[in-house]
Amino acid sequence: MGNGFHANPDVLLNYANDVGRHQEEVPRIGRALDQVDVPAGAFGKLPESDELHTAYTEHAQAAQQDVRDLTDLLLHASETLRAMAGNYIQNEMATEHDFGGDGA
Repeated sequence: MGNGFHANPDVLLNYANDVGRHQEEVPRIGRALDQVDVPAGAFGKLPESDELHTAYTEHAQAAQQDVRDLTDLLLHASETLRAMAGNYIQNEMATEHDFGGDGA
């Protein structure tokens, strides 16, 4: 039989807070990138320059969607980590109670 493992809820909560801070920073980065304006003439006067600008614009729009997706993912990860920590705390308290501990 294995020795099992021990999860430290404080570590999970600290990690959730760190993830939450990153989740708040990512939209700021997205807004900064959104301020970058590349005019159509920036790709030169070659016949392909319009296509390059169109490809750049599509890529920039996709990057903004990526920022939104990453923000959502980090929010979900932070919430899940907090819920996991809460579950570990509740389980520990229930186990202590079941074995006659005072839960403190």
